[in-house]
Amino acid sequence: MRPAIDMIIRLYQYRMQATEGTTYIDPRFSSHYTGATSAGLVRGGYHFAHPDSSSGATQATFFLAHGGGWSNDGKTLPGMLDIEYNPNGATCYGLSTSAMVVCDPLTSPSS
Repeated sequence: MRPAIDMIIRLYQYRMQATEGTTYIDPRFSSHYTGATSAGLVRGGYHFAHPDSSSGATQATFFLAHGGGWSNDGKTLPGMLDIEYNPNGATCYGLSTSAMVVCDPLTSPSS
């Protein structure tokens, strides 16, 4: 039964890009978000990360200010991070593993 429920959940949700790095805001985000809402879809934004340009905290703040917010309304998905290999240079943006994965002690599960 659970696979059928998971498939239904996937069919009625939509994710759209909201931001990228700390300089790009998708100009179509608002219309996509409104359209998904009008269609009755559970929707949410995602952020395309550029780990070599600024910290994760800086990018998260930018994302939250431009569409990455979440509300407990039953229609909004939590924000999502899209982080991919560097298509224009060194693998992992030339950063070490520890530089790529930074845990904020304020949001860590162990705090």
